[in-house]
Amino acid sequence: MSLEKEYVRHLDNNTVDKARKELNEIPEERLGAVETFRQWIREQKWLKTPTDTRFLLAMLRARKFSQLGARKLLEDYWTRRTKYPHLFSKVDPADQRIQTLLKQMIYIPLPKRDQDGRKIVLSRPGTLDCSGKNYTINEMIGCALLTFDWLLLDEITQINGAILLMDVTGFSVKHQIFIGIDNAKLLNQTVEKTMPLRLKQLNYYNTGPIFEAFFSVIKQLFSEKMKGRVCIHPHSLETVYKNIDKSILPDEYVPDDYRGPTAGPIDQIIKSNCEAMKSPEVIAALQRLHSPDYGVDLSKKPPDVDLIQASYRKLHVS
Repeated sequence: MSLEKEYVRHLDNNTVDKARKELNEIPEERLGAVETFRQWIREQKWLKTPTDTRFLLAMLRARKFSQLGARKLLEDYWTRRTKYPHLFSKVDPADQRIQTLLKQMIYIPLPKRDQDGRKIVLSRPGTLDCSGKNYTINEMIGCALLTFDWLLLDEITQINGAILLMDVTGFSVKHQIFIGIDNAKLLNQTVEKTMPLRLKQLNYYNTGPIFEAFFSVIKQLFSEKMKGRVCIHPHSLETVYKNIDKSILPDEYVPDDYRGPTAGPIDQIIKSNCEAMKSPEVIAALQRLHSPDYGVDLSKKPPDVDLIQASYRKLHVS
């Protein structure tokens, strides 16, 4: 099978132009860059990973087509999944138990994109049931990571990135204890540092002293670039609207007198997301990313393996 037949592009011309300008993704060299990456993977006996074009493109895009950057991200991606297998065992979104957990989503991808094509992800940690009777924090972290894996199957999101809107309404000491600082750090580091996700902005709404104390610890782990993308909205949605248009938000986040378009009610958005994740194509893709067949054995990794390799962007393939 030729490289061209394996990969079918699902991008409009504007997104292609954006990928070229912001990510160094040159259409004529895209598949050659993937093949360079793939050949390096084949030489790494310590690393087991899918090598299809769509998956490898996600890694390359997240690191602006730097071969060394994509290799490091791929290693970090599978190192995290090898180290914490219990968080990556949710492999069938159609399973009734997982569907029940997904309906409690604390990370909710919204259906509309903003004017820059970025995906908006709503988070509501204050809605978590802290009793531990209905689910454990590990189960909820696993479902959160499953949701991000689903989000990143989309090429437009890989290129344009995502914006987080975290509504901290109702966040209490009980939530802080239930989530735990270590778990919050683990989730944030996994999303920021080991997933091929371009987080363009982080909005925190209705923050209070309890969450601010909690967040001050977590924020220390953010990169300086990510710290610069944090926007705090202590009490008012009016400042949120400056970053995220009302038409993109759920009904619950627009003024009562607003008569324009919205994303619909939150319950309906969650229901639609759950249904979309049950499609055979999505299930197959997520099962692959959560497969025990993939991972790393760092004891077999040669020292300074990346320093030995040349850093180049393309390989001409006939």
